[in-house]
Amino acid sequence: MRRKVKIAALLLSHVGLFFISAAAFAGHRTQAQMAAAEMDASFRVGAALTQWQTDESARVSLDEDLALLSRVHPAPTADVIRLAALLQLDRLDEAHVACVALGWPRCDPAALADMRKVLR
Repeated sequence: MRRKVKIAALLLSHVGLFFISAAAFAGHRTQAQMAAAEMDASFRVGAALTQWQTDESARVSLDEDLALLSRVHPAPTADVIRLAALLQLDRLDEAHVACVALGWPRCDPAALADMRKVLR
């Protein structure tokens, strides 16, 4: 009986050590992947839109990231992302300009409001 308890304790300790090591490794991998993702303008735009940042520095960095996206992605992909970002951030005047630049037939305030509803 005593031998079985020792074997069970040894087995549990090794299994526990495995899970702790696996969790530490996964945490390290996730941290490295997040650091790499933060270098991507698409990731930063998505993060800015989901975190609802309202300060001016976030607004400026979002504008820079949107400009970078327009150089990386072919038109109209970056322009559509810009329009969605501006609608999400309630920057309707700029969204109207972005919509007109896309050449879409309906860029009136009602159409922009409908687009905002779909985004939310």
